[in-house]
Amino acid sequence: MKKEHTREFGKYVRNLPVDLQDRILYVQSAEGSTGDGYCYKGDPLNERYKISRDQWSQFRIKAWEVFEEALSDSSGRMVKPLLVNYDSNRQPEYNWLLRNLDTIGLKNGMFSHGYHISDTQQRLEQWRRFVSDVSGRGKTFFSRGEQDAEWQVCGWSSRNTRQALYWSALFAAHCGLDMWNLPQDACQGDLYAPAINFFNRYAGHHNACSSAAAFCALRKGLDAADTVAHPESIYGKARKSNVARYLRIAEAYSDHGAIQGDPEKATGGGMKNRQRDNYNDAGWDILPGNYYRYLEQIDADQTSVGWWHAGPQESIYSRFARGFDVEAGKTEMFFKLDGEFFQDSRAPHQVELTITYLDRGYGQWLLCYYDGTYKTMTPTVHCQNSGDWRTIVFHLDGAHFNGGLERGGDLTIKHLDGDDTLFHMLELQRHSLGEPPTCAERPLSTDPSSLGQ
Repeated sequence: MKKEHTREFGKYVRNLPVDLQDRILYVQSAEGSTGDGYCYKGDPLNERYKISRDQWSQFRIKAWEVFEEALSDSSGRMVKPLLVNYDSNRQPEYNWLLRNLDTIGLKNGMFSHGYHISDTQQRLEQWRRFVSDVSGRGKTFFSRGEQDAEWQVCGWSSRNTRQALYWSALFAAHCGLDMWNLPQDACQGDLYAPAINFFNRYAGHHNACSSAAAFCALRKGLDAADTVAHPESIYGKARKSNVARYLRIAEAYSDHGAIQGDPEKATGGGMKNRQRDNYNDAGWDILPGNYYRYLEQIDADQTSVGWWHAGPQESIYSRFARGFDVEAGKTEMFFKLDGEFFQDSRAPHQVELTITYLDRGYGQWLLCYYDGTYKTMTPTVHCQNSGDWRTIVFHLDGAHFNGGLERGGDLTIKHLDGDDTLFHMLELQRHSLGEPPTCAERPLSTDPSSLGQ
């Protein structure tokens, strides 16, 4: 790296007029191949060009030191924050960032290139631990990731690009990504507005008390790494490369729509996953449960069943769902709002709750909430077997969100009669459309059990 070039660049940024400088959000240090965190994709043929991880780590940190110097004004304040790649960071890199920067930015492409990515449980746990460390030191954190041309090429996405971007948005929001950089053609017109608008609603909110909304997108992830849910005695050895295990797991749920359309692509890492030509419903260390922010389902597998590809295949909602199973005694789903969403959880609140459900069959169901004294029920919803996904909005006055219902829940969806109903999402919004209350940044949970319920 030419230090002189970086210093001249920093000088240029520092001396820009204020109106132009304000257009720059951050400066990204992109050291490796294609701007990624590591120097090579593959191994160099000539031994002289081999670089060890320790050598590369030292180089990256030296590069960051030059950027820090170049972007600092005469008082030592950085005029623009620095963003670095997450995927190659090890403890020395994390320690440097925490020690030297007041505002820390990370790029995470595995949160922005689709969903159903291998090793997400471990990756998300580590990510949240670092974000918590940043917050715990009183520093500011932000993140970004981009989608690329794969969304128009690879079969899992190209067969329904609106659905692919929509579920990618849900996954990115679940992971807490702040900026999701989309290709320009995805931002033309309103075709992909559902995905973009949904992500933007949650972007930048690191704590429930600052968010205007909360959501729970219902799904079940078939994790081939989980030997409790999928015993080796039934499904085969739990090896990432064991294609037969993925196929057996998907087959076990095929009556609810699960498929494994490109089995070999499920056995690799995120880069390989993203090249799949069809849907894969079983993956390795993928999130086992719902995508959510601030609204969590309680005991999801004990109270509901997972579905895949249900409803009109052109719909953005049809990728995943959960539903009742009356025969198995699963007739009520329970949900709990983050305890910090409202500053006073003991007070009554007005909220707008939107529920998206599949109008298949003739089931009857209703929404329940706690009014501070009793479990209160809304009017019954009667399914009419149109076969379409439908959305209904409930305006709740005087709802209490302090765990007053069974299982410590705040809301429930209850089956009353008829066929089992499937659901895509619950989304809760504060009744006031004004600015939500502000709150102090707090460390995020790093409990692995919170990664996907």
